[in-house]
Amino acid sequence: MAPGREHALAIPELLENSIEGQLERFQLQLQRGNKTVAGKHQLLSQVPWRLFLANVYILYEQEREARQTRKRVRKDRWRPKTPSARQATVLVLFVDNLLPVLLTGITITRQEAEAKFERWLPLGKRWAKLVQAYGPAILLLIPYSLTNEGLRTTGLSAVDDAVRYLNSYRPSLGADIHNLTPFLYSIIEDRPLPDQKLHLELLIESQVASEEHATQPLEELFKFTDKYSYFMSEAAPDAYQSTFDDFISWTTP
Repeated sequence: MAPGREHALAIPELLENSIEGQLERFQLQLQRGNKTVAGKHQLLSQVPWRLFLANVYILYEQEREARQTRKRVRKDRWRPKTPSARQATVLVLFVDNLLPVLLTGITITRQEAEAKFERWLPLGKRWAKLVQAYGPAILLLIPYSLTNEGLRTTGLSAVDDAVRYLNSYRPSLGADIHNLTPFLYSIIEDRPLPDQKLHLELLIESQVASEEHATQPLEELFKFTDKYSYFMSEAAPDAYQSTFDDFISWTTP
């Protein structure tokens, strides 16, 4: 990519929701994210790459399924089998649009780029399962002991089992993690962190209805809360850390 493109999404409006436009956004986001975490948040160095892999895999599967659906709909229709009527395969389409990321390091040919992309897919599928289960902010909470290679060698059924276990162990986990999504994108896109909120603003409707907050001193309700600062330190919250230690034990062969 040309220097400076990470500062703006220079994508034509008509392409924004196309495969090409989305892949371009993913690459720009990866580029910005890597630059940001390298300079400010090294503890989160793997987050942009894992989010990129998950997004690419999800889009890849969506396009494959969409083409299968279109193929079934028109299977009885006559279609001229001419070169102009042929459509690039999903693999070719994605490799074409991801060449700036694929042609790095020792990868120098188109054939090598395709092989690299196919090696990405198994890992992308596993990160995608977690992102689809909990939202992208799940990537902020992955313990350092769960490496990319460690997850790549984990069976898909073990990942599914771990998700079910975590959901039963801590039912509120999904909502808690989803609330961190603005923080995730603020980090990888180098935007200002979300504003602090009062404890009172974070009460959910059921808590207000039950009046459980009535037992809290008013000074506590009107204090600012900061649910994000602990990600800037070496230690994750004990509650989350123990939960994801369990995840490790479920996904380690």
